[in-house]
Amino acid sequence: MSKNDIPNIDPVSNILNTEQAKNLTNPPCKSFGTALGDLCDLCFGGLHEKAEKSRLIRKKNLEEFKKTLADSVDNIPEKNQIEPKESIILPALDTSKYYLDEREIRNMFEKLIVNSMDNRMATKVHPSFAEIIKQMSPLDAQNLKLFQTKIQYPILQLKIVDDKNRSKLITSYLFISNPNCDDIDLQNVSISSLSRLGLIETIYSGHLSNDDYYKPFFETQYYKCLKEEFDKINHCKGENNKLAFNKGYAQITPLGESFIDVCLSPLPNESNP
Repeated sequence: MSKNDIPNIDPVSNILNTEQAKNLTNPPCKSFGTALGDLCDLCFGGLHEKAEKSRLIRKKNLEEFKKTLADSVDNIPEKNQIEPKESIILPALDTSKYYLDEREIRNMFEKLIVNSMDNRMATKVHPSFAEIIKQMSPLDAQNLKLFQTKIQYPILQLKIVDDKNRSKLITSYLFISNPNCDDIDLQNVSISSLSRLGLIETIYSGHLSNDDYYKPFFETQYYKCLKEEFDKINHCKGENNKLAFNKGYAQITPLGESFIDVCLSPLPNESNP
Protein backbone atom coordinates (compact mmCIF):
# COMPACT_ATOMS: atom_id res chain seq x y z
CA MET A 1 0.00 0.00 0.00
CA SER A 2 1.41 3.35 -0.95
CA LYS A 3 1.36 6.48 1.06
CA ASN A 4 -1.37 7.86 -1.17
CA ASP A 5 -3.56 4.86 -0.38
CA ILE A 6 -3.66 5.68 3.35
CA PRO A 7 -6.92 7.56 4.15
CA ASN A 8 -6.50 11.10 5.45
CA ILE A 9 -8.17 10.88 8.88
CA ASP A 10 -8.55 14.06 10.92
CA PRO A 11 -9.41 12.88 14.45
CA VAL A 12 -11.41 15.99 15.26
CA SER A 13 -13.32 15.96 12.00
CA ASN A 14 -13.92 12.28 12.35
CA ILE A 15 -15.50 12.75 15.80
CA LEU A 16 -17.65 15.66 14.68
CA ASN A 17 -18.85 13.66 11.71
CA THR A 18 -20.04 10.73 13.81
CA GLU A 19 -23.74 10.17 14.22
CA GLN A 20 -23.39 10.46 18.00
CA ALA A 21 -21.89 13.93 17.71
CA LYS A 22 -24.64 15.06 15.38
CA ASN A 23 -27.21 13.95 17.92
CA LEU A 24 -25.92 16.51 20.43
CA THR A 25 -28.03 19.09 18.65
CA ASN A 26 -30.98 16.80 18.03
CA PRO A 27 -34.14 16.94 20.18
CA PRO A 28 -33.32 13.89 22.37
CA CYS A 29 -30.09 15.48 23.62
CA LYS A 30 -31.59 18.94 23.73
CA SER A 31 -34.17 17.61 26.19
CA PHE A 32 -31.37 16.65 28.58
CA GLY A 33 -30.05 20.20 28.38
CA THR A 34 -33.53 21.56 29.02
CA ALA A 35 -33.98 19.24 31.99
CA LEU A 36 -30.67 20.39 33.41
CA GLY A 37 -31.73 23.99 32.98
CA ASP A 38 -35.02 23.24 34.71
CA LEU A 39 -33.14 21.71 37.65
CA CYS A 40 -30.97 24.82 37.92
CA ASP A 41 -34.07 27.02 37.88
CA LEU A 42 -35.64 24.83 40.54
CA CYS A 43 -32.63 25.08 42.85
CA PHE A 44 -31.34 28.58 42.29
CA GLY A 45 -34.66 30.06 41.23
CA GLY A 46 -36.20 28.77 44.46
CA LEU A 47 -33.56 30.58 46.46
CA HIS A 48 -34.22 33.76 44.53
CA GLU A 49 -37.96 33.49 45.07
CA LYS A 50 -37.45 32.87 48.79
CA ALA A 51 -35.15 35.88 49.06
CA GLU A 52 -37.64 38.01 47.13
CA LYS A 53 -40.47 36.86 49.40
CA SER A 54 -38.40 37.72 52.48
CA ARG A 55 -37.63 41.13 51.01
CA LEU A 56 -41.32 41.84 50.40
CA ILE A 57 -42.26 40.71 53.92
CA ARG A 58 -39.54 42.91 55.39
CA LYS A 59 -40.72 45.85 53.29
CA LYS A 60 -44.30 45.32 54.51
CA ASN A 61 -43.14 45.11 58.14
CA LEU A 62 -41.11 48.29 57.74
CA GLU A 63 -44.12 50.13 56.34
CA GLU A 64 -46.25 48.91 59.26
CA PHE A 65 -43.52 49.99 61.68
CA LYS A 66 -43.33 53.49 60.20
CA LYS A 67 -47.12 53.87 60.08
CA THR A 68 -47.51 52.80 63.71
CA LEU A 69 -44.87 55.32 64.77
CA ALA A 70 -46.45 58.12 62.75
CA ASP A 71 -50.00 57.39 63.93
CA SER A 72 -48.93 57.05 67.56
CA VAL A 73 -46.91 60.27 67.59
CA ASP A 74 -49.84 62.10 65.96
CA ASN A 75 -52.00 60.83 68.80
CA ILE A 76 -49.83 62.55 71.40
CA PRO A 77 -51.41 65.92 72.26
CA GLU A 78 -49.33 68.69 70.76
CA LYS A 79 -48.68 70.21 74.19
CA ASN A 80 -47.13 66.89 75.29
CA GLN A 81 -44.92 66.32 72.26
CA ILE A 82 -41.21 66.76 72.90
CA GLU A 83 -38.03 66.27 70.93
CA PRO A 84 -36.64 62.86 71.94
CA LYS A 85 -33.16 62.44 73.34
CA GLU A 86 -30.69 61.12 70.80
CA SER A 87 -29.34 58.73 73.41
CA ILE A 88 -32.77 57.08 73.47
CA ILE A 89 -34.16 57.27 69.95
CA LEU A 90 -31.04 56.64 67.85
CA PRO A 91 -30.11 53.30 69.48
CA ALA A 92 -33.78 52.29 69.40
CA LEU A 93 -34.18 53.04 65.68
CA ASP A 94 -30.84 51.50 64.77
CA THR A 95 -31.48 48.27 66.67
CA SER A 96 -35.14 47.90 65.70
CA LYS A 97 -34.23 47.21 62.05
CA TYR A 98 -33.05 43.74 63.06
CA TYR A 99 -36.38 42.86 64.67
CA LEU A 100 -38.96 43.93 62.09
CA ASP A 101 -40.01 40.30 61.61
CA GLU A 102 -40.44 39.64 65.35
CA ARG A 103 -43.70 41.36 66.19
CA GLU A 104 -43.49 41.28 70.01
CA ILE A 105 -39.96 42.68 70.03
CA ARG A 106 -40.78 45.23 67.32
CA ASN A 107 -43.78 46.45 69.34
CA MET A 108 -41.53 47.17 72.31
CA PHE A 109 -39.26 49.31 70.15
CA GLU A 110 -42.29 51.15 68.74
CA LYS A 111 -43.51 51.99 72.23
CA LEU A 112 -40.07 53.03 73.42
CA ILE A 113 -39.65 55.42 70.47
CA VAL A 114 -43.13 56.93 70.78
CA ASN A 115 -42.99 57.32 74.56
CA SER A 116 -39.61 59.04 74.31
CA MET A 117 -41.48 61.82 72.46
CA ASP A 118 -44.20 62.21 75.11
CA ASN A 119 -43.40 64.40 78.12
CA ARG A 120 -45.89 62.41 80.22
CA MET A 121 -43.63 59.35 79.86
CA ALA A 122 -40.20 60.93 79.48
CA THR A 123 -39.20 60.52 83.13
CA LYS A 124 -39.79 56.76 82.89
CA VAL A 125 -37.72 56.25 79.73
CA HIS A 126 -34.24 54.96 80.47
CA PRO A 127 -31.27 54.88 78.05
CA SER A 128 -30.76 51.17 78.75
CA PHE A 129 -34.16 50.16 77.38
CA ALA A 130 -33.07 49.70 73.75
CA GLU A 131 -30.26 47.41 74.84
CA ILE A 132 -32.61 45.50 77.17
CA ILE A 133 -35.16 44.92 74.39
CA LYS A 134 -32.38 43.62 72.14
CA GLN A 135 -31.58 40.93 74.70
CA MET A 136 -35.16 39.81 75.25
CA SER A 137 -37.08 36.95 73.69
CA PRO A 138 -40.83 36.93 72.99
CA LEU A 139 -41.21 34.61 76.00
CA ASP A 140 -39.38 37.14 78.18
CA ALA A 141 -41.89 39.78 77.08
CA GLN A 142 -44.80 37.46 77.86
CA ASN A 143 -43.47 36.69 81.33
CA LEU A 144 -42.75 40.31 82.13
CA LYS A 145 -46.28 41.30 81.10
CA LEU A 146 -47.57 39.08 83.89
CA PHE A 147 -46.17 41.60 86.36
CA GLN A 148 -48.57 44.25 85.07
CA THR A 149 -51.28 42.70 87.23
CA LYS A 150 -49.25 41.18 90.10
CA ILE A 151 -45.93 42.29 91.50
CA GLN A 152 -44.94 38.86 92.87
CA TYR A 153 -45.11 35.28 91.58
CA PRO A 154 -44.03 32.04 93.28
CA ILE A 155 -40.88 30.26 92.10
CA LEU A 156 -39.24 27.08 93.30
CA GLN A 157 -35.65 25.89 93.49
CA LEU A 158 -35.13 22.13 93.21
CA LYS A 159 -32.03 20.24 94.34
CA ILE A 160 -30.79 16.81 95.36
CA VAL A 161 -29.37 16.46 98.88
CA ASP A 162 -27.31 13.37 99.78
CA ASP A 163 -26.84 11.75 103.20
CA LYS A 164 -23.82 14.01 103.84
CA ASN A 165 -25.96 17.08 103.29
CA ARG A 166 -24.24 17.89 100.01
CA SER A 167 -26.61 19.39 97.47
CA LYS A 168 -26.76 19.42 93.68
CA LEU A 169 -28.95 22.03 92.02
CA ILE A 170 -31.49 20.80 89.45
CA THR A 171 -33.17 24.09 88.57
CA SER A 172 -33.00 27.55 90.09
CA TYR A 173 -36.12 29.10 88.62
CA LEU A 174 -39.05 26.71 88.43
CA PHE A 175 -41.77 29.06 87.17
CA ILE A 176 -45.24 27.95 86.04
CA SER A 177 -47.31 31.15 86.12
CA ASN A 178 -47.33 31.68 82.34
CA PRO A 179 -50.27 29.64 80.96
CA ASN A 180 -48.93 29.95 77.40
CA CYS A 181 -45.67 28.08 78.02
CA ASP A 182 -45.19 24.97 80.14
CA ASP A 183 -41.64 24.23 79.00
CA ILE A 184 -39.71 24.23 82.29
CA ASP A 185 -36.30 24.63 80.65
CA LEU A 186 -37.39 27.62 78.57
CA GLN A 187 -38.97 29.23 81.60
CA ASN A 188 -35.85 28.65 83.67
CA VAL A 189 -33.77 30.55 81.09
CA SER A 190 -36.37 33.31 80.72
CA ILE A 191 -36.69 34.07 84.43
CA SER A 192 -32.92 33.94 84.79
CA SER A 193 -32.54 36.39 81.90
CA LEU A 194 -35.15 38.83 83.24
CA SER A 195 -33.36 38.74 86.58
CA ARG A 196 -29.99 39.37 84.92
CA LEU A 197 -31.42 42.35 83.04
CA GLY A 198 -32.58 43.84 86.33
CA LEU A 199 -36.28 43.80 85.41
CA ILE A 200 -37.22 41.32 88.14
CA GLU A 201 -35.49 39.95 91.20
CA THR A 202 -35.71 36.40 92.51
CA ILE A 203 -35.73 35.92 96.27
CA TYR A 204 -35.26 32.72 98.29
CA SER A 205 -34.56 34.29 101.67
CA GLY A 206 -38.32 34.37 102.11
CA HIS A 207 -41.44 33.09 100.39
CA LEU A 208 -45.08 34.00 99.84
CA SER A 209 -47.12 33.62 102.99
CA ASN A 210 -49.84 31.52 101.41
CA ASP A 211 -48.54 27.97 100.83
CA ASP A 212 -51.37 27.36 98.37
CA TYR A 213 -49.36 29.30 95.79
CA TYR A 214 -46.77 26.49 95.77
CA LYS A 215 -49.08 23.47 95.58
CA PRO A 216 -49.44 23.61 91.75
CA PHE A 217 -45.68 23.00 91.36
CA PHE A 218 -46.03 19.53 92.82
CA GLU A 219 -48.91 18.71 90.49
CA THR A 220 -46.94 19.40 87.30
CA GLN A 221 -45.92 16.54 85.04
CA TYR A 222 -42.36 17.80 85.29
CA TYR A 223 -42.22 17.34 89.07
CA LYS A 224 -44.06 14.00 89.05
CA CYS A 225 -41.70 12.51 86.44
CA LEU A 226 -38.66 13.88 88.24
CA LYS A 227 -39.82 12.43 91.57
CA GLU A 228 -40.55 9.04 90.00
CA GLU A 229 -37.14 8.87 88.31
CA PHE A 230 -35.42 10.02 91.47
CA ASP A 231 -37.12 7.32 93.58
CA LYS A 232 -36.11 4.64 91.05
CA ILE A 233 -32.46 5.68 91.19
CA ASN A 234 -32.51 5.67 94.98
CA HIS A 235 -34.06 2.19 95.02
CA CYS A 236 -31.66 0.71 92.44
CA LYS A 237 -28.53 2.15 94.02
CA GLY A 238 -29.62 1.73 97.61
CA GLU A 239 -29.05 5.41 98.25
CA ASN A 240 -30.89 7.72 100.59
CA ASN A 241 -30.73 10.98 98.68
CA LYS A 242 -33.53 13.49 99.07
CA LEU A 243 -35.32 15.65 96.54
CA ALA A 244 -35.44 19.03 98.26
CA PHE A 245 -36.87 22.40 97.33
CA ASN A 246 -36.68 26.03 98.38
CA LYS A 247 -39.72 28.25 98.13
CA GLY A 248 -39.19 31.74 96.82
CA TYR A 249 -40.76 34.42 94.69
CA ALA A 250 -40.02 36.65 91.75
CA GLN A 251 -40.96 40.30 91.99
CA ILE A 252 -40.79 43.30 89.70
CA THR A 253 -38.03 45.90 90.24
CA PRO A 254 -38.39 49.69 89.87
CA LEU A 255 -36.56 49.41 86.53
CA GLY A 256 -38.95 46.66 85.49
CA GLU A 257 -41.97 48.78 86.42
CA SER A 258 -40.73 51.64 84.26
CA PHE A 259 -39.92 49.23 81.43
CA ILE A 260 -43.45 47.80 81.53
CA ASP A 261 -44.99 51.30 81.47
CA VAL A 262 -42.82 52.44 78.57
CA CYS A 263 -42.36 49.33 76.42
CA LEU A 264 -45.26 46.99 77.18
CA SER A 265 -48.28 49.11 78.10
CA PRO A 266 -50.72 50.29 75.38
CA LEU A 267 -49.84 53.40 73.41
CA PRO A 268 -52.29 56.34 73.32
CA ASN A 269 -53.88 55.06 70.09
CA GLU A 270 -54.24 51.51 71.40
CA SER A 271 -57.02 50.10 73.50
CA ASN A 272 -56.29 48.28 76.71
CA PRO A 273 -55.92 44.50 76.24
